[in-house]
Amino acid sequence: PYQLAAPPAGDTLTLVRNPNWDPATDERPAFVDRFEVRMDAGPAPAVLDATLTGRGRVSGDIAAGTMGAVRFQVIGTVDGVPRVVLDHVTRTHPDQVPEWPSPPEGEGCYRVVITGEPFMQCDFVHHGEHGGRYPINAYDLTYLELHQLCCEALGRDPKDVVVVPLEAMLPAYEAAQEQTAAAGVEHGIHLPDSARFQDRAAVSDPALSAALGIEPDDVPAAIRESLQWCVQHPRTA
Repeated sequence: PYQLAAPPAGDTLTLVRNPNWDPATDERPAFVDRFEVRMDAGPAPAVLDATLTGRGRVSGDIAAGTMGAVRFQVIGTVDGVPRVVLDHVTRTHPDQVPEWPSPPEGEGCYRVVITGEPFMQCDFVHHGEHGGRYPINAYDLTYLELHQLCCEALGRDPKDVVVVPLEAMLPAYEAAQEQTAAAGVEHGIHLPDSARFQDRAAVSDPALSAALGIEPDDVPAAIRESLQWCVQHPRTA
């Protein structure tokens, strides 16, 4: 729906509505009349080399005076008035170009701003360390507890769930696996292994996920809500 208004000039690129665009033959919408893409850069200060090299924040040194931060905007206008602005800021250090938008906390966020009356702003901030890796395991849910939650949703006594020792169940799983193999098919998970998975705590330490701010009570509450929905919306054959 859009085309270049003119060859790019400096740090700005402008797109305007294509006069040959026909909404009757092109399902892509063209709600705005014009897009402007603007690029800006912040120079790296003299201290940036020493600050970053020892902290592992970047893959290499950034020489003083070169680009230490970058910002670009995509501005959509309607009747000459900016209506939609996509603003992206990347810094090599939190102190870079402080006059540009910054997250309310930490070193990064996603922000949605709606101007007008009322004015609304929503920030999605990151937790944990920059470049960190965190397992999503804020709650160690056992098969026993899951089945008890199912009983609870069905109005049965959760104490009806009885844990049977692996040694008592493994022969049945092995026999079922042999029957499956004899029929020339296979399960997604080897059946005896699936029994072993239920018997052991194959989870990471929930403390490793604490930095993500996940509350332990979120998991049982979400399961209860999901099970309740299933009970209220049974499948009809």
